[in-house]
Amino acid sequence: MTRKKRILTWVAGVAVALGIYIWFFGDATFWMISTRWMEHKSPILKEVPTELTDHSQSTAIGEPLSYLGYSFSTPWGEVDTSKAKEFP
Repeated sequence: MTRKKRILTWVAGVAVALGIYIWFFGDATFWMISTRWMEHKSPILKEVPTELTDHSQSTAIGEPLSYLGYSFSTPWGEVDTSKAKEFP
């Protein structure tokens, strides 16, 4: 086998292997590379969460509401139902 034929065989083999890889893992590879690029581009993603300085909770008395079995209290007083929109 001549040197030219051997090199052409290796290039064809690598091209076939690369094509198979792209066929099965092309989407996942694309999204992994694009998210890593976005991480390097956006400095806000490098921020580390810190402890809050204000741990106080509101003592305001709100109106208790219930919806779908969940009960909660609004942080404001009485809700003005005349301005509230209800959907069926």
